[in-house]
Amino acid sequence: MQAHFSYHAFQRVKGRISMPHYELAKRLDDDLVINIGDEPNTNRVHKLFYSEADYMCFVAVQDCHTGMIITILPIDYHENIAWSVPIELQQQAKLLILKEAYISMPVSDTPPTDYSNQLEPQVFKVSATVVNEYGERVRSMTLGSWQSGPYGQSIDALVDDKKFVSNLKQIIDDKLACTAQLKEFVQTIIIKLGKKGDSVLYAKSDLISAGA
Repeated sequence: MQAHFSYHAFQRVKGRISMPHYELAKRLDDDLVINIGDEPNTNRVHKLFYSEADYMCFVAVQDCHTGMIITILPIDYHENIAWSVPIELQQQAKLLILKEAYISMPVSDTPPTDYSNQLEPQVFKVSATVVNEYGERVRSMTLGSWQSGPYGQSIDALVDDKKFVSNLKQIIDDKLACTAQLKEFVQTIIIKLGKKGDSVLYAKSDLISAGA
């Protein structure tokens, strides 16, 4: 039983995590995940995994009979719709990957390379503030992650990229289309480098028009 993706799950991988889909599938096949439970009266198993590029854990929901990955959930979203994931289990999932990386590291007689520059965050995290028709904040919206390397870890370089702005506009339009009846609007776009970087805020109208 090999892991494979539903269309929905494939889109969630592209929109929510920086790991390529084939790498996630291999990780599931190699059991470098932690089973955190299943949904009653279904074949769905929830598997916790760590994404090095995002510096955080996610949950893959997989059909244990067919191997199909049904969706990918961030931890906070999983806690809202399913159950909480203890920090201890998240640490275990992280250690699984770090241990595997250490075991796979080739032995060399040459002096160790300075990898300090690789400790820089690898992705930009992009989200938005959503308001109602009266301009009142109603919720936050996750818009995805973008690799920071091609932009030299510069948020300015990211927002100057017309392709990024075009993709961002499409993501926002798609997400708002799902809740069109609520008359919600994106007011502010928030970008930060890595999980702990300082947030940089842009008015949605300014950012989208600048990249047009």
